[in-house]
Amino acid sequence: MVHEQQRRNPIQKPVQLVLLAIGMFGALGDAVAGPDPCTLGSSQTQTVVNSGFTAFSLNTMLNPTLTVVRGCSYTFNITASGHPFLIKSVQGTGAGNAYNDGVSGNGTQSGTLTWTVAANAPSTLFYNCQFHSPMTGTIQVIDGGPSDNVFASSFE
Repeated sequence: MVHEQQRRNPIQKPVQLVLLAIGMFGALGDAVAGPDPCTLGSSQTQTVVNSGFTAFSLNTMLNPTLTVVRGCSYTFNITASGHPFLIKSVQGTGAGNAYNDGVSGNGTQSGTLTWTVAANAPSTLFYNCQFHSPMTGTIQVIDGGPSDNVFASSFE
């Protein structure tokens, strides 16, 4: 439903938004720093459940590729009984090659895994079920930048 005022002056809202943006950033001049990459983008908390024995569902997406930013922290709320969720340096089943730098709760099947991505983290890591090989995905690790904090690339 369009309000009468909007019908008479349809450009009013866009003009206000432009002025707001100029007011917010123009007054700061050259001192404007880029946004904190750890607070941009989609949620930094992921809900992880199992989809049978074939996939992990992260925020309803099956085995998505994740993108994380070095220096940022992430939380995985895991409810996947019988499917230990591991962050690993090598893709595959088993508990070997677990990547534990900055990770608390690696191998959790019911609870919380938290991860602060180390500055020297490898560019590619993986998440895997300890027991079921189809339950896996890639984690891309990137350096921070003004718009890099995407987390699940399928959410872009």
